[in-house]
Amino acid sequence: LDETISIENPQQTVNAVGKSVNEEKPDIKTVQTPDSQANYEVETVVVELADLKQAQGILQPRDRSLSESTVEAQRRASPDQFNPDRLLDSPTTGDGAPIIARDGTIMSGNGRVLTLQEVYSNQPGSRAAYTQALQSAGVNLEGYSQPVLVRRLTDTNMTVDDLKTFADLANTDAQARMSTTEVAQRDAQRMPPQVVNLYTGGDLTSLENKPF
Repeated sequence: LDETISIENPQQTVNAVGKSVNEEKPDIKTVQTPDSQANYEVETVVVELADLKQAQGILQPRDRSLSESTVEAQRRASPDQFNPDRLLDSPTTGDGAPIIARDGTIMSGNGRVLTLQEVYSNQPGSRAAYTQALQSAGVNLEGYSQPVLVRRLTDTNMTVDDLKTFADLANTDAQARMSTTEVAQRDAQRMPPQVVNLYTGGDLTSLENKPF
């Protein structure tokens, strides 16, 4: 069954969410996917947090329903971890302000939005730091209760398949993953001699190798 059949195209809505950060001249830029495979045009806009919605189905390559996502959002929102500058401008899709479709569906940055939900709900110190960062970047926050800086995809001809491709590319690693052998070699280099000497040979799970 073709999953795209039952999905409305969030990019082809009539009324786009968000207000341009520059009313005289829209702030339109090109961003690149982390692996440099593709470039997309986006406009920087400010929206209400409530106007954003999590991507679903084929447009969400990562399972954000997992409890680990909530725990990670809480960690990143805490004042000692939260860095508002990481939610502003960026040349790539993998970091910076979240990227949305025209109807407010989050195409890249679901985790970042989860963090901002936690910031606005439970972290007044982080909230103050974020709004200050927005103002310092020249964003007009008048009339917003929970403003969020986002980058909105500009191409209204994007299909659901195009958006799926974008979501997949936007969530790729900037660097190729290491092979199992490379991971083992890296871990071996990090292992001090006193630990290596604990290995007596044979089965790693044996009683003799328990100290190792």
